[in-house]
Amino acid sequence: MIKNKLDEKIDISIVVLHYNDYELTVNYVNNIQSLNWDNLNYKIIIVDNCSPDGSGNYLKTKYIFDEYVDVIISPINLGFAKGNNLGICFANENYHSDLIVVSNNDIQIQDYDFFIKLWSTFQKNNVAIIGPDIYSTDKNIHQSPINQQILNKEQLLIFEKNISKKIKYLRVIKKLKVYNILSDLKRCLLGKSGKDSYLYDKKQYNVVLQGAFFVLTKKYLNKHPEGLYPGTFLYMEELILFYICFKENLDILYDPELKVLHFDGVSTRNKKNDRCDKYLFEMIETLKSCNVFEKVISEYERGINHV
Repeated sequence: MIKNKLDEKIDISIVVLHYNDYELTVNYVNNIQSLNWDNLNYKIIIVDNCSPDGSGNYLKTKYIFDEYVDVIISPINLGFAKGNNLGICFANENYHSDLIVVSNNDIQIQDYDFFIKLWSTFQKNNVAIIGPDIYSTDKNIHQSPINQQILNKEQLLIFEKNISKKIKYLRVIKKLKVYNILSDLKRCLLGKSGKDSYLYDKKQYNVVLQGAFFVLTKKYLNKHPEGLYPGTFLYMEELILFYICFKENLDILYDPELKVLHFDGVSTRNKKNDRCDKYLFEMIETLKSCNVFEKVISEYERGINHV
């Protein structure tokens, strides 16, 4: 049942996945707490994904007396899906949240009434998942929605072949130690290659949302209290989530009236020597996630119920 905002306060939990950047997470928590929370209860659940720099323990100490912030420290790095699931399950069990926001820590919300608008959007639409306009300050592009199409097995196999080719090329480039030269030359000649997401300024249903910030509603959580599909470590989570929602008739809404900034690239911007390794890691993990996606498709084809 959808609560009436006038009858009782709404419970919103914000799960923030943290890894290594203490200041970034603290700034984001400050940002969230500075917004308008009239008629809304909120809890911020920071999930430290076994940060090597020990910043999870600093966060635990900082917020030990803050009734609005919980810090969970994972003993191992669980990756994106399972790391967020720690926070999602904690929110479900402890706060029975009406909405659970899944968010990176490199986000800023400038709209003072963002969460008031978010609840209003849900009341008007009653969908399973809601995504905002996500603007990347590093790439200067609108990142969501990613696309409108569901991948089938044939398309996924083609995508895997292209990723495999990229991995081979990157390994050669790494040995030759020319990645930075080629990357800088490409940027100099072509400029930034990114482009705005398709129809980012239009309200859309059942599209693939960018994963830096999205909202799980009771309609989704009632079927999937465990959270996200846990098979991946990094990458492809948005496509898998979209596929599952498509198969289970769970509606997704992209609403450009809701806006957030995404400071992606902040932690790696000054690490030029690591750019090739970083990109190679991304491609290898993406290929692994493609294999997981294949498994998900096969399970649904066989009629395996994920509820």
